Amino acid sequence: MKNILLLFLFISISFSAFGQRPNVKNKTIKIQYAALPYNYVEPELRTFSVSGPNTDNIALYGWEFKEEGGTVLLKNQKRGFGVGQSTSDKKVTQTKNKEGEVTKTTTTYFVKSVTTGKWRTTINGPRNELLTERQKERLAEKKAKEEAKKKEEKKEESDNPFLANVEVEEEEEVAANREGYKTYYYNQERKYNYETSKLKTLSAAVAAYKADIDIQVEGFRDEYNSSMRSYAQSQLNRNYGYTPTKASARFKIVGGKKHPEFKNSQDAHAALTVILGKMKFNEPIDQVITESAPVINYYVGLKDKYTGDKKPEKKVRMMALYNLAQYYYYTDQLEKCKEYAQVLIDTKLDKPGGKRFLKDCEDLEKQLAHHKLETRHIILEVDESTLEFAEEEGEEETEEADSGNK
Repeated sequence: MKNILLLFLFISISFSAFGQRPNVKNKTIKIQYAALPYNYVEPELRTFSVSGPNTDNIALYGWEFKEEGGTVLLKNQKRGFGVGQSTSDKKVTQTKNKEGEVTKTTTTYFVKSVTTGKWRTTINGPRNELLTERQKERLAEKKAKEEAKKKEEKKEESDNPFLANVEVEEEEEVAANREGYKTYYYNQERKYNYETSKLKTLSAAVAAYKADIDIQVEGFRDEYNSSMRSYAQSQLNRNYGYTPTKASARFKIVGGKKHPEFKNSQDAHAALTVILGKMKFNEPIDQVITESAPVINYYVGLKDKYTGDKKPEKKVRMMALYNLAQYYYYTDQLEKCKEYAQVLIDTKLDKPGGKRFLKDCEDLEKQLAHHKLETRHIILEVDESTLEFAEEEGEEETEEADSGNK
């Protein structure tokens, strides 16, 4: 009897330790790195010049500004800004009783218009583009949308009454043909909608529109000018700059409070959040790697501890392997990332996630080689007044995380 009780107790403890549902969840950590541009230019040639409206304080990260004659030349050109023809409309609202009968009808009126601003950004510089497959796909999609938009614009231009007050600059080439260089053309348009409040009479709506439209348009003009500048800087850096970037990197934690790894996994994630949060795009990360070692050792221990075939154990092991691969990817230790990605594939714990890691590593290896770098954390001198971070596509936190797709 005593032996039976001891056996039952052992089974209960074992179930408690390893049989609790871990309920693995996703949780993101903010991480910095320098996104690598499409083109590589030797460091001694990295100078740039800008011209045209809304180019004040434009930064090309990793490059030196010259008043004129830079290796890379950017020009903004306005192609039109104005208010389209206003139109009036009305809204009819009915009040009904319990029987569904209309007891009251109210008609209100409003006036609306669309303000449109267009510009062209051109960039001329050396060309030796290296694009990942994902970047090629995105550019192809973007080009298809732009072509469709051009067709629509041409169709509307013949009878479009817009642009009563127009600011237009004649289009000019950004630079004379320079051998081995390429000019990138970006035609952009922004639309700004304005609509009055809904008023009792049409005359009141017209009066409100006339009283307010000039103020609204000035606000739209500010937005237009701001958009032109930020877009120009974004495209300039996408092609040539080492852009400060913030990523929302997804890691995994145990969400089930009764699981024995709940507290440790929460603590490990909290520690990693603090440590990786210190990582700067323009500073070495040796200290970050050193400080991360206890957390990484914890994840290595988990993958070795939870080796059973039961689903709860497989979930914890998948969590550990995924976190290791993710950590090594964002610290640019790509051989180690590929090692754990392959285990995710071979064990079928997260085959899609493992394949994604391998593909991302392959792309990043090619980019680093193209730019003669070993890491995306590059020592750069940056003017803090011009520092603007780009955002990598974020990953939202979700409750369940049975698979680890990035």
